Amino acid sequence: MKESITLKLLSHALRKFSRELEVDAKQTQIIIFTEDDSYGTGRYKLLKNYKPVREISFSEVWDGDLSIFSFGERAILSLAGSSIDKTIEQFIANMLIDLGKKHSVNTSQVEIMIWSRDVQGETPTFNLYLSKEENNKKTKSDKGQVKLNEILK
Repeated sequence: MKESITLKLLSHALRKFSRELEVDAKQTQIIIFTEDDSYGTGRYKLLKNYKPVREISFSEVWDGDLSIFSFGERAILSLAGSSIDKTIEQFIANMLIDLGKKHSVNTSQVEIMIWSRDVQGETPTFNLYLSKEENNKKTKSDKGQVKLNEILK
């Protein structure tokens, strides 16, 4: 269920930002990252053709449109407590923290890029990047595509 909720949310975001940027969804990407090793508070960056456009807020990623979720998904989100957006934000923070632990890096070294293989943004794809800093130089290693269910474990 977490997987379908996250996929719908990110598909919706890719389509929304594609309209805003006046391009198809294949040309729009979102990066999830954090600078907070303790809590993994997610931050988001909008890209067009893999070039940064601007940092975006979670409320821009998800505009509160519950109609994208099924009745069962809405029920699960509401049972999670507090507000739905806080529940999803905590879910994303936990995902970043878990990926950092899994790859033995600080949470701030984890980035997830969401992009689409199709012009409608119906099938988001996820790439995992790990960064490290040596001699005051930041480098990223592309761990390749990852399945959402692997990220959400």
